[in-house]
Amino acid sequence: MSRLIAFLALIFLAATPSAACSVKEGYKTPTNFQLVRQASVIVLARVKNAPTADEARDDGMMPRVVLEPIRFLKGAAPAGELRVMGWRAPGNWSGVPNATTLSQSHFSAGLGACVRQFYEPGELVVAMFEPNSHRDRVPDLQFVQPFNPFSREVETVDGPDDVWVHAVEKYVALQEGPSAQLDERVKAAIQELRTTHSVEAQAMAEDLDWYLSRTEKKGVWGNFSTPMSTLAVIAGYSGVGLACFAGTAPVVLIEGKAPTSVQLVVNGASFQASRTSLSAFEKQLLAPDAAVGKNDQTRSLLRFENPTGLLAAAKSAVEPAEIKVDGKTHGTGRPLDALYRWASQCKKLQKLPVPTEKEMG
Repeated sequence: MSRLIAFLALIFLAATPSAACSVKEGYKTPTNFQLVRQASVIVLARVKNAPTADEARDDGMMPRVVLEPIRFLKGAAPAGELRVMGWRAPGNWSGVPNATTLSQSHFSAGLGACVRQFYEPGELVVAMFEPNSHRDRVPDLQFVQPFNPFSREVETVDGPDDVWVHAVEKYVALQEGPSAQLDERVKAAIQELRTTHSVEAQAMAEDLDWYLSRTEKKGVWGNFSTPMSTLAVIAGYSGVGLACFAGTAPVVLIEGKAPTSVQLVVNGASFQASRTSLSAFEKQLLAPDAAVGKNDQTRSLLRFENPTGLLAAAKSAVEPAEIKVDGKTHGTGRPLDALYRWASQCKKLQKLPVPTEKEMG
């Protein structure tokens, strides 16, 4: 089955990446703020080297991905110390590096190992480390990565000024001072961030609120990306999403019968998607696939008429963005950093060739 069809299954058939990994009953993924507090060392680094899947086959859980430090965000460690578990993505999961929203971890953390698996030499990551308490198995390292299933302990970033880099820096600063006043400092930071109308500030405010409340929010946009695809949807409004696939323009992906038109209203501008002829690749994306567990789903694609303007607007969106289907509101949600990530990943994907028939599976 094509990895792109698998992607559609994950989003629209209610499966989740984390379903592939088992954890102890009652386990809760640490919040980002907790991760930053617990880590002894946090570094912005470049992936210097990563073994292939075949090379890592016999010792895949050993730290063999070598990181080259660019800037320490908390603590410090010798360059030779910075190694994490993982390997290069196999060919059917390769593409472009995908940075995630603050509410997610790398998609490969949900493919069976509980923690991130895939790395590409040259990509930038923010990685967290703790003192090595496993000297019996890893005797040559002073620090090792934590093992918190599905957490953001090693995440790809788009550059040294990425949202996640700035968030880590802010969280480190907030944790300085008396522990008894920590939550008060966090609450004050949330209020300040919510008055700042930027993608970064809005995303960090929501992330810190999650640390305090652990309350799921409806009416917010979410994003899920792989190296070959990206989708943005509004929490609580299923069946309609903004999609991009390798080598293709942004589209609206719909579960069910195709409407005549769909509009995305973002930053006060309306971007329309309508029915159009589809390429062989796009038709393959919509083909029923028994391997995903349901083969009776109807899917359709509508193409946006102004993709350049759409991506520019989505990347800077801070006000609630609305989806209209045939003139009626389907859902409205705060974009946080989801539309920003979707648009950024979409731009990367446009530079890839359309997958071949062999790659489509």
